[in-house]
Amino acid sequence: METQPGVKEITRGEKDVHLDLIRGLAALGVFLGHARNIFLGVYPQSSSLLVKLFIFSAGFGAQMVMIFFVLSGYCIALSVLSDIKKNSWSWKKYLINRSVRLYVVLLPALLLTLFWDYLGIFISNNASIYQGIGPQNVVPRDVFENINASVFFGNLFFLQGVFTSFLGSNSPLWSLSYEYWYYMAFSLLLLIFFRASDFNKKVIYAVILATIAYVFWVFIYLFPVWLFGACLAFIPRNDFLKMRRFFWICLVAALVFFVVCMTLSRFSITAGLTASYSIGFATSFLIYVLLHDIRNSQGYYAKITSFFANMSYTVYLTHLPFLVFLYAVFVREGRWSFDAIHFFKFTGILFFVLFYSYLISRITERKTGRVKSFFYSYFLDKRLEPVLLKE
Repeated sequence: METQPGVKEITRGEKDVHLDLIRGLAALGVFLGHARNIFLGVYPQSSSLLVKLFIFSAGFGAQMVMIFFVLSGYCIALSVLSDIKKNSWSWKKYLINRSVRLYVVLLPALLLTLFWDYLGIFISNNASIYQGIGPQNVVPRDVFENINASVFFGNLFFLQGVFTSFLGSNSPLWSLSYEYWYYMAFSLLLLIFFRASDFNKKVIYAVILATIAYVFWVFIYLFPVWLFGACLAFIPRNDFLKMRRFFWICLVAALVFFVVCMTLSRFSITAGLTASYSIGFATSFLIYVLLHDIRNSQGYYAKITSFFANMSYTVYLTHLPFLVFLYAVFVREGRWSFDAIHFFKFTGILFFVLFYSYLISRITERKTGRVKSFFYSYFLDKRLEPVLLKE
């Protein structure tokens, strides 16, 4: 079959351990930022350099979501373009892949959010954090008003941000609706411009795309960030970057550019779309360079990065309600000072919540391939191998 114009040759089973590292660090960054905001107070000006570096590094939660968008755009585009190139595209297969990937963690996360929020409100007698008041700003509104059936199903069908709010205390759910509708919009764009289909189908796809844009217009402003990652699937590898010396020069330049964009955003020198777009572009540039350095997936580095990447989605969606519960039950009011004892307790909470998320990931995220195989066998014409690339 002839390759579609503008589509690079894609090795679908290709695994890049550097992307696992970025994905894992992004999830940990969101988690650390929330934990610090909830439990630790404002550090004194006399604090040591290490404390100041910790506070600085724990303040990139919003920026990490932009990194997730870029990674998502690249992985989804890689998968979709591969199917289109091989003429194996089908809506059934695409919707199974996307739905299973999202719901295998989302549904348990929603149920756990209800469980921890109801239990925490009951045990703590509706502590201030559940009312959206107090020194922290992770939970900005009254949780009890947003743990009901309508909000639950609104989040289940990715309508938060337009028709409903995120469920309970689980504010990271806001990004899931963005992700889902980006999946739909991107596939429609590709089918309109790259898939050889008749004119009537193109018109139908265009009408559906326009409807999505009209209903979910509030999501459009971050779509370019997602597309920065998607564009990487179109760009061929550069022969010069395969030379080690040139690769290291470009990697240093990409890292410096990335750190500068993140730092400018962290200090609010850049804000809003300027910050989001600059971080998205810097992340995509960094990923493009790293894609030229394919490492052995059997080494210790690969195993460590894979471990955290394989639980990153679960960490992202399950950590906050549990953190809020622990705070409401064991701290209740105020925040801890930056002394050795409280920092030791804080570190213990971090490991405890990470272990909690890891256990959940073992029965959710790690089972994605099996769940896909199950739905393939029932809804596709033949059993297909699950997509190995973590999307």
